[in-house]
Amino acid sequence: MNENKTNGFPTKIFIGLLLLSGIGGYFLLNIQGLFYVPVSEYFGVARSTFSLYYTAQCAGAFIGASFAGTIISKYKRQMPILIFMAAVVQFMGYFLFSKAQSVSVFFIVAPFLGIAGAFDTQMIMGLVLANWFNKKNGLILGIVTAFSSLFGALIAPSITVLANADWRTGYFVIGCGV
Repeated sequence: MNENKTNGFPTKIFIGLLLLSGIGGYFLLNIQGLFYVPVSEYFGVARSTFSLYYTAQCAGAFIGASFAGTIISKYKRQMPILIFMAAVVQFMGYFLFSKAQSVSVFFIVAPFLGIAGAFDTQMIMGLVLANWFNKKNGLILGIVTAFSSLFGALIAPSITVLANADWRTGYFVIGCGV
């Protein structure tokens, strides 16, 4: 790890952060609104009612972020296992969304998506930035965060078409992307 760190700019780490921000950040934080109309119409509930599941997801992220750092620092040697487990929880969450027969599934599953996202997107991004980019930390954070928006701008039209055509398949595809 130190060899790459001292031999110049860690390009692979930077590309990994871009992908993590683009895929993880976009799918976890920015995609929800694209599904409000088709899912709320399918279940016959108001969009405002359905959108509250995202509030539950954000509450889960708040709770997860409050203890994820402690767990990651305590079990840093098992970090790949923690990240894998978080990804599995997220895949299962979106899979359950794709199979939902009522709105209540979204409210039950959403907090778990938020907690898992705290581990494999939010905390990891900060940890990697702090460990690999000491001098240009703010610049790299800005570029990586901007990439999430760029990724969203490029992918959102396709996801919108997919969500409106078949929201169940859309959630499944997102789960596979996580």
